[in-house]
Amino acid sequence: MAEMTAFGGTLIRWAKNTWAWSDNSPAPNVRDMTASQYFNFRIRGGQWLEVPVLTVRENDYLHWVERGDYEISLSGDHYGQMVIHEDGRITCASQTGKVIPEVYLVPIADWDAHDECVGAQWPDADRDAIFSKARSLGFAV
Repeated sequence: MAEMTAFGGTLIRWAKNTWAWSDNSPAPNVRDMTASQYFNFRIRGGQWLEVPVLTVRENDYLHWVERGDYEISLSGDHYGQMVIHEDGRITCASQTGKVIPEVYLVPIADWDAHDECVGAQWPDADRDAIFSKARSLGFAV
């Protein structure tokens, strides 16, 4: 797997929850952000995560879902009567024709097994200092 970085390579992940700057100075307040922290997917029936098909296609960190042969369903996150149109679209009457998204039903245990680092995070109080350091190393904010 490629080395994980942030801020255009000025912040580098050395190991789990260990980040440093490109000048080799430590970044002690920077921690790993996992997929569970980044994404906020709906849980269905206490057993599955509804992972939107479109999100999987657009996000490299979720391509394992596409390869997992998981069932595809319509999201349960809708209200009102479902309406099937002549063109095959399924919409919800109370959402003024908004199409109900397709989702992969991923067992929670599978999600937990793949809950890897997808980026860096830090406390809000450190935001300005972190952005300042990134700028000093050449990152254009």
